[in-house]
Amino acid sequence: MRFERAFFQQIAVVCQCRSGGSAPIGSQQLATLDKHRDGLLRTCTDTYGQLRRQLALCRGLAP
Repeated sequence: MRFERAFFQQIAVVCQCRSGGSAPIGSQQLATLDKHRDGLLRTCTDTYGQLRRQLALCRGLAP
């Protein structure tokens, strides 16, 4: 998934900076990380909601 790849790439940048990497993390990188995190959370939440609906249908619990 595109969001996952970008998210983990940004985490690697943060980890490098915190461990004494060559360049400090900038506000643009933090904003990008936040954007990817929000997109990933939204995708996961949507997928989880769809899975719950399907399970409810299978169990006969859906309205």
